Order: sequence, then structure tokens, then C-alpha cells
Amino acid sequence: MVKVAVHSSDCDGILSASLILLKYPEAEIDFLTVEEAKETNKEYDIAVDLPRPRKCRLWIDHHESNSDLKRNGDYFDPNANSAASLLVKALDLERSKIARDIVEMANLADTGRHTDDLLILDRVIKWNQGNKEKLLAIARAVSKSGRDFMREELISSEWRKIKPEIERFNKKIEEIVSRMWRKLRRNWAEGDTCMRLDHQ
Repeated sequence: MVKVAVHSSDCDGILSASLILLKYPEAEIDFLTVEEAKETNKEYDIAVDLPRPRKCRLWIDHHESNSDLKRNGDYFDPNANSAASLLVKALDLERSKIARDIVEMANLADTGRHTDDLLILDRVIKWNQGNKEKLLAIARAVSKSGRDFMREELISSEWRKIKPEIERFNKKIEEIVSRMWRKLRRNWAEGDTCMRLDHQ
């Protein structure tokens, strides 16, 4: 069984897991944080979108900050839009339409060009960070449906569950920011020079 580590908290990591599942449906996938990847002594066949674990046969990444970890045979390119765009080559999945769709989604997400659906997927991933079973199920759903992942009941039901919480959180943040601005404007109007920038 192929043992894999992927980044646990963003679209690129989970979409990379989807590519792994296309190639190796029975793969054992660990969803790690950056710190966990640095500290683990577990052996991996493949690690993606993370700093290189100590015991890793094939490492795939695109973060410039990790460039000193590269070894011969790794897929590392700091100019790549996503780790998934390198992984699809390593797995020889470039002829698969679903794989190409997954890479396109990863490229959009990792360069800050989220579609509405990708923003939902990102929130669902972050909400479930730390829940290996749920992250694996999300990755499996995407590997099945590609860009049509919102048709998957697991993802749409997770979004229905968390959307009210996110909306409440956003409303609370807006209220806090609004109160801060009102206070700043009041202090400014009252001549509180501590609130002004000194341009002299």
C-alpha cells in the first residue's frame, strides 16, 4: 500500500490527495500540518505540498521556502502554480480529464483565484482540518466528480451545515470592525492627536 502525506488545510493539499486516490484508490493518506511534516519520523512513499519529511521517497512541492530540501528525483518547482500541477506529472495522470480538472482547480485556489465553488470547498476543508476521515472522504468525492464536486452529497451537506456558522462569524467580524471605525472617527472628530498620523 502506498503511504502518502499531504497538506491538511488547503485546497492544493486536499486536491493533491484526490489525484493520489485516482492513481492509488487504496492509498494510506495522512493529512499533516507543516509542523507535523517537519517533526514526523513516519516513512512515506510520497509527500506533497509540505516540507520534506525526514523519511520520504518522493517529495513534491512548489514553495520557495522549501527549496533547500530538494533531492535528486524530487518534483520541485517554485514557479509551479500548485503542488498538484507537479503531482499529476509524477503520477502520469495528465491524460485523465478529471485529473486535469483537479489540477486546474488547485492552480486557481493556490494563486488566489477561487471560484465560488472553490471558496466553498476551501471553507469545508478548513472546517474539517484535523478530521482525517472527513478530509479523506472529501478528497475521494473530488476524485470521483472533479470540477462537479458540489454535486457530491458529502460536500454539499457539509456546506449546508457550516454555512450558518460562517455567516454568523462574518457578521460578528463586521460588527467589530464597524465599532472600531466609529470609535476612530469619533476620536478624530474630538481632536485626539494620538489617532492622527504625524507627517512632519
